[in-house]
Amino acid sequence: MGETQNPIPSFDAAPGLLETIYGIFFRPAATLGYVAREGRVGRALLVLSGVYAFGILMELALGRPVNLETAARSLPPGWEAAWPGIAANLQVGFLLTGILVAVGFWWIQAAVVHLAAQLLGGHGSGPGYLAAMGYTVLPNLLATLVDALLRLAGRWQMLSWLVAFAVTLWVLWLQVLATREGHGLSTGMAVLALALPLATILAFAVIAVILFSALLVPLIPSLN
Repeated sequence: MGETQNPIPSFDAAPGLLETIYGIFFRPAATLGYVAREGRVGRALLVLSGVYAFGILMELALGRPVNLETAARSLPPGWEAAWPGIAANLQVGFLLTGILVAVGFWWIQAAVVHLAAQLLGGHGSGPGYLAAMGYTVLPNLLATLVDALLRLAGRWQMLSWLVAFAVTLWVLWLQVLATREGHGLSTGMAVLALALPLATILAFAVIAVILFSALLVPLIPSLN
């Protein structure tokens, strides 16, 4: 027998963007269920892009992934005058590339897990599930803020790693809730839907390595 779901309370009125963000932190199941039903992908795209843009801007402000002062010292002669423009373009490039990669991963993950959830007996809207998954990245804001504060303080770096690990688990749990509420699955089946694509990829990788090894071994003289 599958796990019995408790009814999730619905919203009395349609929440705005800020109310939805608040709900992700304090009423995640009900909020993600509402988002999955409404399917406002534009709002989710705004939230996801904002979260990753904030993270990338903080990294650039704190000298990662590129230390601009170090890069400036390695410039060829005569490039010093052009460096401010190059530096600005690099930062814009990192920002846009990071956001595009995040959006691409969001779409691909949602599409694959949505398919897996349907194969497991779930039902729901593809755009709605995409929107719900977009909101699950919100806890990353906390990890970014804590990391920035600790790096500015120059101490307790281990605490930053622990917070990042805890936030990763938090995001994964929100994704489980989004999958459960967006497809009418039990919690266990939602976990399986999220894990199934990765498990399938790993299984194919193992099979490919075994087949490649089986073909390669006869060609190695020392093993014959």
